[in-house]
Amino acid sequence: MSDRFNSVWLYAKFRFPLFIFLIFFISSSAVAGDNGAIPFSIKIEGRNNAIPGDTISLNVIKTGGTEEAHGFDFMIGFDRSKVYSPSISYGELFLIPGDFEWELLALDTGPFPECEQGGCPSGLIEMISIADTDNGPAHPKTDPETGRIKVIPDNTVLFSVNFHVADYLNPAEPFIPIFFFWTLCSDNQIAFTYEYDGPFDIRSAFSRSVFDSDGLPGWIEITDYNSEFPTNLGAPNECIVSEMSERFCDYFNGSLSWGCGDVNADGRVNILDCIFLINMKYKNGPPPGIFEFGDINNDTSIDILDIIYLINYIYKDGPQPVCPQP
Repeated sequence: MSDRFNSVWLYAKFRFPLFIFLIFFISSSAVAGDNGAIPFSIKIEGRNNAIPGDTISLNVIKTGGTEEAHGFDFMIGFDRSKVYSPSISYGELFLIPGDFEWELLALDTGPFPECEQGGCPSGLIEMISIADTDNGPAHPKTDPETGRIKVIPDNTVLFSVNFHVADYLNPAEPFIPIFFFWTLCSDNQIAFTYEYDGPFDIRSAFSRSVFDSDGLPGWIEITDYNSEFPTNLGAPNECIVSEMSERFCDYFNGSLSWGCGDVNADGRVNILDCIFLINMKYKNGPPPGIFEFGDINNDTSIDILDIIYLINYIYKDGPQPVCPQP
């Protein structure tokens, strides 16, 4: 798959800015208004079972929105000292044959010129997608009733981002944010049409709200329309340049949390953690500082099954620990 990404990247890099130019400047007879349409909602998945030294995948999911998407450009930031070597895997949109058969998904891992003056996270990746590249007989699937491009159902995985987790993580910092980031107006926007729009009435959905979790239950809104590039607070007001530009997408940041299996809190998962659990279970040793990190198989208790599970993981290529959320 990486070969395909590399081969189409230059095409996407030049094609998408033209696509955005058309969004901004094509004239339209349609008038945007309160038509009952539900804005898009895009969420980076949160995972609580990151293990030092392993590879972990985070899904990027379309969780809301009633209108037709024709492409997107997402920029995602991360701390490269904690996760690195990002790659992407296709979601349902890009399966051929499939229900949607979108034509292009490309990955850029930088460096990004807009970050030369600082202010950006140590890691950034950009994903560009176009439903129809108009480059031959192949085209994305259409709705048989309307003849228009299919609306993406809610809870569809657009793509997955795969990270390698650092071999050592600080036990005092168990939360690793993975977040949307803006270096330009073209970052984190969706090309879309309303159901009443004509074929050339392509609109641009900019951020309406940005939400963070800070590793805690619930969401914290961090939106600031007066922010300046580079920013993690959403697209500034300067990006809304025409009636075809709308604040019509909510973004939900993701995260990795870790500690599952690291019962002795030394930043690694290894035989010392197995010994720790044996001592706790059979020699009156202390419990883990966070009880859930010892429930390796997520069955609400710490017992011999967790010790066996951890040994299998470390020495026999067994499945990753699946501790419950603390």
